[in-house]
Parts: sequence; C-alpha cells; structure tokens
Amino acid sequence: MFRVILMLVAVLYPVLGACNPAAASNDKTHTLQYTDAWIREAPPGMQMMAGYVTIYNPGKQDVIILSAASNRFMDIEMHKTEITNGTARMVEQENLLIPAGGSLELSPGGYHLMLMMPSSPLKMNDKVNINFTMKDKSTDHVEFEVLKAKGNAGKH
Repeated sequence: MFRVILMLVAVLYPVLGACNPAAASNDKTHTLQYTDAWIREAPPGMQMMAGYVTIYNPGKQDVIILSAASNRFMDIEMHKTEITNGTARMVEQENLLIPAGGSLELSPGGYHLMLMMPSSPLKMNDKVNINFTMKDKSTDHVEFEVLKAKGNAGKH
C-alpha cells in the first residue's frame, strides 16, 4: 500500500505543481506551502520593488526562513513595516518564523520582501523565481507573478 501511495505522489506531484505556480520544490525536509506569490509592478526604472506571499506550515515543527534570493535581483531583504508615532518605517528581519500549524502573510503594510536592483525591467504578468533558504539549509523555489497593486496601494 505504501508503495502505491509513493508512486501516486511521484506521478502526480509534477502535475499538481504545474497547477500551482507558487508550489515549492521537493528538495526540503519541511512542508511549507506558498500561495498568492506576487510582486508589485513598479514604474520603469524603479530600483526597488516589493514581493508578497502567504506561507503556510502544516508541519509539527516551526520553520525558519533565513534568506531569499533571485537571479532577477541584486539583493532581497526580508522586512516588516512598523508604525511608530504615526510614521511608517521598514525594519529588516534576520529571519521569518513560520509557526508549526500556522502561517505568515507577507502583505502590503506588514511583512514583505524588498527586491532591490532588478537585472532587467519587470512588467505586468512577468514571472520571477525566488529561492528561500531555511535554517536547516533546505531551499524552496517559488514563482512570483508581477501584478498591479492589490488594495493598500499606498503601502508596501
């Protein structure tokens, strides 16, 4: 029975992954799931963009993301927008904790990715692969789509 299930997973995983462009790769020891991965479209020449995604951890152990990288950007930092005395500022995060059985939403006005110095201009509907590296040294490869701002348009 176990072999049958294993064979079904091996056959169906690529098919299911193709249906979900934000699906993570299979080279990991955890089971994070990524949904709604998108990058805010920016004016031409903009050297900084923002990326958003919801990350769910159905596992029984917390997962810590240490970094994000992409060949489309010179650097990616993980940030959180904080409001102090009515002024919003971005605070770089050393890591992102995805709690066991919980999720972390990277969204406008909260946690987000700062995508710096794109290697080429990005436009609506472009796809960008971003690699997340975990504390356990495993990686997830997530496809983001460039879209116009969704709500909270004044925040990033």
